[in-house]
Amino acid sequence: SWKQIQEKLKPNEVVIDLVSFNYYNTKWTDSIMYGAFVIKKDSKFPKFINLFEEKQLSVLLNRNNKAHDSIQSKIINKQYSDKEISDLFYKPLEAELKNGNTIYLAPSGLAHQINFKALPINDNQTLGEKFKVILLGTTTALIDYKPTAFNKTNDFEMILYGGIDYNKKAVEVNKVEKTVKLTTQFQCKLTTCFG
Repeated sequence: SWKQIQEKLKPNEVVIDLVSFNYYNTKWTDSIMYGAFVIKKDSKFPKFINLFEEKQLSVLLNRNNKAHDSIQSKIINKQYSDKEISDLFYKPLEAELKNGNTIYLAPSGLAHQINFKALPINDNQTLGEKFKVILLGTTTALIDYKPTAFNKTNDFEMILYGGIDYNKKAVEVNKVEKTVKLTTQFQCKLTTCFG
């Protein structure tokens, strides 16, 4: 239940469960609406906030699909910097996030296509810069949520891949292994592949 989710929260944490649903007005319509259930540590019940109609978000996302590949990133960046997407999501929820520093967010529908951390909240700051944003598949995942942490006492291995050219037909790979000291506390075996 939502109470189990609330029990896991610290006073400065907020849960936002985005929902999308068909609008009913004496009969079912073809309009899909978006809203958010907000839960805080001191909530007496989950608060529902209406956000927008899906076609508003769809128009913004479809601009990307119609763009040429060479200018697509500019269009995406413009949408985020112009706060069009942010106005749909962040603006209606701003008051609920006032005293928070961590947001647990479960997207729904087209919201899965949004980079929430990149949403501008003012001219100088994004949502990810102001808040710790943790995306969840469902808010019930918070009941068993454990942040990922490295064991500082043990060495660990990781593999990093970079400079991948997906259009290249034949790739010759040379494998290079190095032991890299990251800090005085961490030492890891670094495996890199060069194409």
